Amino acid sequence: MQVPTSAKSAYAAQLRKRLLGSEDIASELRELLPADLQGWGHDHDAFELMFSLLDIKVFLEVGTWKGMTSIRVAKEMIKRGIEGAIFCVDTWLGGEEHFGYRDMRRLAGYPRLYDQFLSNCVHEGVAPLIVPVPTTSHIGSVVLAREGIKADVIYVDASHEYADVLADLNDYFPLLKEGGLFIGDDYHASWPGVIRAAREFADKNDLRIYIWATKYFLQPKAVPPLAGHFLDVTDRPGVFYNGEAGYVG
Repeated sequence: MQVPTSAKSAYAAQLRKRLLGSEDIASELRELLPADLQGWGHDHDAFELMFSLLDIKVFLEVGTWKGMTSIRVAKEMIKRGIEGAIFCVDTWLGGEEHFGYRDMRRLAGYPRLYDQFLSNCVHEGVAPLIVPVPTTSHIGSVVLAREGIKADVIYVDASHEYADVLADLNDYFPLLKEGGLFIGDDYHASWPGVIRAAREFADKNDLRIYIWATKYFLQPKAVPPLAGHFLDVTDRPGVFYNGEAGYVG
């Protein structure tokens, strides 16, 4: 299959060859599915603003679903002429809440989320920057650590259960480059496990924790503080974003 795109990244192609055995995995899709650009949280302005804060070549996403956040970041890289790599770690099986979920294609009962994700990347012209890591969050972290991968930005949006979030933070924070930005999703009352895990991890590792709407951001206290849209809640454990009510607590 010919993949239409204007994007390119020799770096990402080398990584795909090393990890997945093929430089051009998109061309090996058994079927290019129609685009399905459904997702959550990818329209947050942080995914554009971060490029003014950091030199970003490697973006690592844990919990990718149909790819909308990675597609957004890839388009920002392309716009800036960055031949970077975007690692996407996911099983592409969904979670317990996705059994019976209507927005998930299946074949003989088995989820086709990976095919949908990669098809979306093709339709949006970003596949050359994408490096899928199709496995569990923990195994993905082990593989990337073994390969010596360090990311400029890490975005965690996988399971929202307390133990899983805490495990992801412990597994992936060591893969962040010095001075990089660690972002998590869904810091709000609907997901108390996310708030608990993020705060425990920040306290234990002497990190500042900021929020901007439902995204949270972790940085060492020794680095210059984030400003502007970022609200420092390091010493304000009861504060979170609550939609139209804004920041409460």
